[in-house]
Amino acid sequence: MAVEVSLSKPSIRDVAREAGVGVGTVSRVLNHDLRVSEATRNRVAEVIRQLGYTPDLAARALRSRRTNTLGVLLPLFTRHFYVEVLREIEEAIAPTPYSLTIFSLERASDRPQRIEHCTSHGHVDGMLVISLTLTDREVARFRSADMPIVLLDSAYPGVSGVELDHLNSAYQAVAHLASLGHKRVALVDRPQDAFSPDRISDRWHGYLKACHDYGLDPIPEYRLMGEYSRASGKSSAERLLSLPQPPTAIFTGSDLQALGVLEAARERGLTVPDDLSVMGYHDIQLAEYVGLTTVRLPTVDLGRMAVEMLTTLIAERGSDPVTRRVIGTLVTRSTTGPPPSLQKHASAP
Repeated sequence: MAVEVSLSKPSIRDVAREAGVGVGTVSRVLNHDLRVSEATRNRVAEVIRQLGYTPDLAARALRSRRTNTLGVLLPLFTRHFYVEVLREIEEAIAPTPYSLTIFSLERASDRPQRIEHCTSHGHVDGMLVISLTLTDREVARFRSADMPIVLLDSAYPGVSGVELDHLNSAYQAVAHLASLGHKRVALVDRPQDAFSPDRISDRWHGYLKACHDYGLDPIPEYRLMGEYSRASGKSSAERLLSLPQPPTAIFTGSDLQALGVLEAARERGLTVPDDLSVMGYHDIQLAEYVGLTTVRLPTVDLGRMAVEMLTTLIAERGSDPVTRRVIGTLVTRSTTGPPPSLQKHASAP
């Protein structure tokens, strides 16, 4: 590509003319808008290189009143899910001019002050809200501040977001256990809280729907609540395995709880999956190491799609909200198998 180089400082219009595109397209390339085709991006980038064009980032930010910063609002992010989603968000914004500011909530009571803070001082151009079920008042606050928001792992009418389908993800897990022949399937999850009650409720309804479709009896004693921790999973399993008619399979709302279930089974001398099937939820790195059957949550898709949505909303104010739903994937490993009764029948002469 032959480019005429001017002795004066090249402008964005010079780049657009030489690349055969509009000024708006050059601007989108400079802002790393992912909707520009790769061929166009490469052509514009080559012209920029040959002309030696350097955008005045400070002036651009001043004119647009942008900070080139995205905010992330989420519960205290010590859980594996939040850590992984944050990592994927950081990878998604790496090729863009944006940086990241994290606003974490340690307590539900922190929410009003935290949201007021992050919408009042012009810190960020837009906000990614992870696993928080927003109230009408909170959504109104974001809108009054003219701050674009995208929800991850939650939903609100008229607000863009990427929703994780916990109902059908949990349904897959219980359906897998039922298809193996299990009739007594327990659920260990965490209590609903003020941060994200929907995901807990959705998993419960997915469990119930699978029980109904596969003819399982959802015994009340088979549902226990605890923290997403190994210790909590272990204590829940000990209670379940002490019942007069214990479950033959245990599905947990987190892989950490499932690891605790495996520990409890081992201490009781039970063999997994011959005596007890165990199923997790998330697919953390350790899950593959211990051979845990689980539901893999699409954290890569969540982070990438959410960043694309938010940067589009920032670039195109007033655009229509977009919502997408993603579902977990069943990952079958070595901790699930037929219940003991079916194994005995299969081995009988």
